[in-house]
Amino acid sequence: MHQAQGMDARTEVGVIGTMKTNEILNFAMRKKTARMMREGRDRLTVRRLEKDGTIIPTQKADAYHETGHAIAALFVGVDVEKVYVGNHVSGGQIVGGACITLGASDAPAPDSVFLRMAGSVAEFKSGLLMSPAAIEEAATDGSSADISRAKQGMISAFTAASIAFSSQDLEDGIIAGRKRAKEFFEDPKVWGCVVEVAELLWQKKELSGEEVKEIYRRRIG
Repeated sequence: MHQAQGMDARTEVGVIGTMKTNEILNFAMRKKTARMMREGRDRLTVRRLEKDGTIIPTQKADAYHETGHAIAALFVGVDVEKVYVGNHVSGGQIVGGACITLGASDAPAPDSVFLRMAGSVAEFKSGLLMSPAAIEEAATDGSSADISRAKQGMISAFTAASIAFSSQDLEDGIIAGRKRAKEFFEDPKVWGCVVEVAELLWQKKELSGEEVKEIYRRRIG
């Protein structure tokens, strides 16, 4: 969600679990079906299993998702205002979490794609995804909302530079961004930072940009 133009634009990177308010209310009134549980479509309420069988809220995996966006953003010089998980109302919709950045829309296209794809990559690497559909999404395609925003950023960049492009160019950009994110999180220092921030976010549900940056500076430099 772009609320302003220029370097001070506040951007919600990696908004997850978005459902319109009336959809949430209607959904809450009816029993979850076995099919929906298997596919993990209700990211706000579906429970996942730890490897030892402990039931945990979906918010823990979401915390890794939003942290992935935040750490990647800081790495490419995009400021982070805050990250949160849990039900919030944003733009008339209930969302399951977001990373609010300053200037993400103005970052070079490769960096913008990288930080947007970093959410699903971190979520998958966390090992918290138990739904087959959720695992497949994170491992192959990533969040559809993240991909949509990444492609829109590439389209804007190509158009502004008067460069012709094809749908394959956009797909190649997504693949490159995902590969870069995977390599980024392979660094033990980086992943240690993600784990510390994500675990704290899961406990507190919301972290300020300064809280995230303090851990980033201490862990990564």
